[in-house]
Amino acid sequence: MLTSVSQPRRDETENENRTYTPDFIEWLLSGLRVESFAPSRSVGTILDFACNSPDIAALMWPGSLTSAAWLELRNKLEAFRAFTSARRLTFGSTDTSEVWNCWAKSQNQHGDFLGLWKTEGLAYYLTLRERNRKPMVRGLISRHADQLPEGSLIPMHTGMGLAFASEELRQLSRREGGQEIRNCVVRYLHLCEKNSLDGYFSATFEALGLVVLLLRPGLLVAIDRQLADIDTDLQAALWHGVGRGLYFTPTNLLPCTSAAWPSLNRALRDPPHHLGRENAQAGLAWAVALVNVRNPVVMELFLKRHACRLPASDAFSKGVASAAVVWHLWSPNSNYLRNYCSHHPHSIDLELVASWERIARIHCRPEFLPWVEQLCLNHRIGDLFRVVAEAKDKVSIRNDQLANRRAYGVKK
Repeated sequence: MLTSVSQPRRDETENENRTYTPDFIEWLLSGLRVESFAPSRSVGTILDFACNSPDIAALMWPGSLTSAAWLELRNKLEAFRAFTSARRLTFGSTDTSEVWNCWAKSQNQHGDFLGLWKTEGLAYYLTLRERNRKPMVRGLISRHADQLPEGSLIPMHTGMGLAFASEELRQLSRREGGQEIRNCVVRYLHLCEKNSLDGYFSATFEALGLVVLLLRPGLLVAIDRQLADIDTDLQAALWHGVGRGLYFTPTNLLPCTSAAWPSLNRALRDPPHHLGRENAQAGLAWAVALVNVRNPVVMELFLKRHACRLPASDAFSKGVASAAVVWHLWSPNSNYLRNYCSHHPHSIDLELVASWERIARIHCRPEFLPWVEQLCLNHRIGDLFRVVAEAKDKVSIRNDQLANRRAYGVKK
């Protein structure tokens, strides 16, 4: 987990106007190294202990909130370690098809939960390698899609998007202007279009928000303005990625069951418009639900702490439902979603019970599976990575933006 994984640092003397922006995975790793937590390594030992023995940790520090916090921390660290461990799979072969084929044959050995994050990580590292060979690569997914189950396509696209976004941000200068940001956005758009399967474009594009939040948060508003000229669906995906990223920042390692959890505050505060706030909530919910899919108690205690602060809209519940779709497509025979449906809060708090039914068990309703089928049949998987503008507002927006989409060469 603690191995540096970015591409070699550029020689800063080559261009004094360029600044080195680290690979977002390297940046996360630097935040998760034990030295960054405390002067001593004792915290690192505790984290390893929590990751490997959460049940024992829960016994040592009893209480439902504490137990859920240890479980959540373990889930976060296991997901991240699985992602970064995928880099080893790229060693020993320069043939990307061969790597994916070997991964497909061994996928069952990695388990449902770890396999999801390893697939995303493998797509990330293989995309970085392909970009080094050919900057404007195309067809990355279509070449290998028939080698893996359909459920693997989502983490493949999100991993690819993370790599594209990370590389594009590395190329921005220290004093980036509006035109340079626009060029960066257009390049990223075209990379996503040329490498995403039909219906998966937003799954790739959404990663931009996550990476910008982690590497260059000061650019979020400027990029949002550029996307507003093209399509509000792109703005929605950007802020959905921001919400997902809020859950993974090292500064927000505090468990989501904490009363003073900063990620939700930022999701409700940082975006400059309603569409952004809706999507930041949905992205945050997406991450909380998917990372903790094995432990319904984490979502239960999140709702106990924060349900009263969620706006009246259904943005958060949409994020939970989208995460459930991702998991269902990835592992349709898993018991984890069924465990959510059978889980009931151990509380006499009627508001908590109502929130659980409305938000956490949304995928337990009869209409869930038909909705998943329609998403797949209509090639609308990208809808899982954004909450779109209201229809009454979107008609005029869409008419105003058609010309701009053509001017940018955007087809999706």
